[in-house]
Order: sequence, then structure tokens, then C-alpha cells
Amino acid sequence: MQVDGAELRGWRYEGGDPRGPTLVIFGGSNNLIRNHDAAYRALAKGVGAVVAFDYRGFGFSTGRAAALQLRTDGVAIVDAVAKRSDGLGKVMVLGYSMGSMIAAFVARERRIGGLVLLAGLSHPDLMAKLYPERLKGLVPAADALDFLDVTASVRRSRSPLLIIHGEKDVAVRIEEGRANYEAADPSSRSFVELTGIGHEDLLANADVQRAVAAFGRTF
Repeated sequence: MQVDGAELRGWRYEGGDPRGPTLVIFGGSNNLIRNHDAAYRALAKGVGAVVAFDYRGFGFSTGRAAALQLRTDGVAIVDAVAKRSDGLGKVMVLGYSMGSMIAAFVARERRIGGLVLLAGLSHPDLMAKLYPERLKGLVPAADALDFLDVTASVRRSRSPLLIIHGEKDVAVRIEEGRANYEAADPSSRSFVELTGIGHEDLLANADVQRAVAAFGRTF
């Protein structure tokens, strides 16, 4: 699909539940489609379909990546998927790691069926406290701060929220997942803690796949 000077290319994996939602996945910084084909096929077994695109400037897509553009690309992708999926209410969006910034923004801008934050980031103030050495000396620009603030998007979202986070995650600590949980509407939020699990390869984790499928059956 053509979006603001880029050709965004993705795959659709038909699912095992014809009545289930379409799951749109926004992966981490290096989650190219060609590296996660098996995980996407496994996730598709529990939903109506899985759709995944490579970000502009990466993998099969053209263009040049820019933080805020990635978010608006996400909205355009979900809008296109919704036209084929009986509306936004039948679309579930999953953001993994960096992809949480895009997925949460989509849920802020569109009332989708459900939002899944998998090892999701939170907000700049908490990040600065959790990773002082990693962020030492950095002065993010205003647009970068806006891009990073997943918690603000969660607070403004009206979509049901599922947070899945590994207890042993050191790349994105579980405190970030808890901050997003606290910011969400108490009537439509849930939290799955993965005991003994870290940050990598979560899309291929069987417990993650089961939790996503169960969440999809709620709408």
C-alpha cells in the first residue's frame, strides 16, 4: 500500500478462527517479516487472521523511517485492514517492544477491538528512572518524547487493553508494563506476567500466543 511517499509491504496470514478478529502486529526494531514468519503463522491459528507490515525503510517496504511517520503509517494500515475485517471493532492491534509506541497511538486515534502491549514501553520520566546509565546525557527532542509516551496514548485510548510482560525482562522492565496498566481504564484492562521470561522471541512464546487468542475471543 502507498502511504506518504512509501510503499508499505506486508503479509496476511489466514487464521484458524473464522469468527475471530484480525490481529495487526507492529514488531520491535528488528522484527522483519522474514524473521518471524513461523511466529505469525502460529499466532494466526488463534484468530481470524494476522497482518504484519515491514516499517518504511526496512525489509520489504520502501521510504525513509521517521518516528512520528511510523505512527501515522500504523493508523493507515489499521484503517485499510478494518475495511476487510468488518470494521475497527474486529481489529486487534499488538505492539511488541518498540512497536508498542505505534500500537498504542493507533488505539488512541481509533477505537479498535483490542490493544495488546507485549513488552511495551511506558513514558519518558519512568524510563529515565529505570535506565539512568542508558539515557545519560541524552536530550530527546519534543517529537521523540511524544513518540516515546506510550502511557499517554494508553490513557486516551477507549479500547480494551491486554498487557503481557516478562518478569525477567531487562530491556524493557516489567515496571513499564505496570505503568501502562495503571493508566488504562480499570473496566477493560488485564495483565499477564510471564514468570522467568525475558524480552526476546516473545512472539514465538506459546503462553503469549494463548493469551492473545483468549483476548481475541472476548470481542
